[in-house]
Amino acid sequence: MTTIDQLWEGLIALRDRLKDSPVNVIACSYHAGQFKLYTELHKLHLTESSAIILSKDVDDIALGSEWHVHKLPFDNCLMYVTDTLDPEVSKFLSLYWPLCLMDLFTQEVPFVLLHMACSIDGKVATIDGDSKWIGNEENLIHAHRLRALVDAIMVGAKTVLTDNPTLTVRLVKGNNPIRLILSNHTEDFESLTITPKAKTYLLRDKEYDNIANHSAFTKVLYYDGSDEAEKIVHLLDQLKDEGIKSILIEGGPQTASTFLRNKSIDIVQFHMAPLILGSGKSCINLNNINSIGDGQSLTNHVWHSIGDTQMITARPA
Repeated sequence: MTTIDQLWEGLIALRDRLKDSPVNVIACSYHAGQFKLYTELHKLHLTESSAIILSKDVDDIALGSEWHVHKLPFDNCLMYVTDTLDPEVSKFLSLYWPLCLMDLFTQEVPFVLLHMACSIDGKVATIDGDSKWIGNEENLIHAHRLRALVDAIMVGAKTVLTDNPTLTVRLVKGNNPIRLILSNHTEDFESLTITPKAKTYLLRDKEYDNIANHSAFTKVLYYDGSDEAEKIVHLLDQLKDEGIKSILIEGGPQTASTFLRNKSIDIVQFHMAPLILGSGKSCINLNNINSIGDGQSLTNHVWHSIGDTQMITARPA
């Protein structure tokens, strides 16, 4: 029987394989701990598979009654599983397997995933900034798995200066993502933990090109545009030119809100802690609205148990 650790090792191996994979991969199958890639649909043997993910560009295929669709929030792929597949394996695969394939099934700009832990009233920290630890240990492991499956992880300056994060993969097997620090401030980021195992880019508006030299940064990228939306598009284009095809945003609220407000997030994940703060810093701050219908809708939502708590994964409408 395949264990969760074995599943994870298989996904990491798949992720590494896909780094040099041909761009015309259209399907991936899973069976008994093994993943196979397909560039031609007729070579996909359903009898030798217990789960498959297809690009949505592929025409429908004929499946028997033992197969059913496993709901995903992603809009560029479909997942099918057999009735005999262990539900825990199916759940684990649905959480992480599609992220391995985003490089193949993605759009013109990098795929962007937002993951945040918050109280059930939507707070990520107290008024004084205390935020450790809103999420549980299982969610921390989940966050490290996400880091291992993306090319880069992005946070804002306040998160760096307040939390002193390492932004590396420590709790699971996998490679460290490139660290992206979004900031127009002139701090030297002395609190940023330097690690030789992860590149670190500073992302800065071209209007603020004054920065003290600091060895923590591998590179500085300047973005430009006539408004916030154009600046984000320019930034994502530059990151794609750097070979970055997938980005995990872990915070803080200002960074998350900016990308969500400008429709530059593909998938959101909110880990709901069984906690009510009643005051503090909201995880998302958008423009004021007068009607419920003007709120940010989430579609294709899926709930997952993360330890003793719940996490919603969805696609912004």
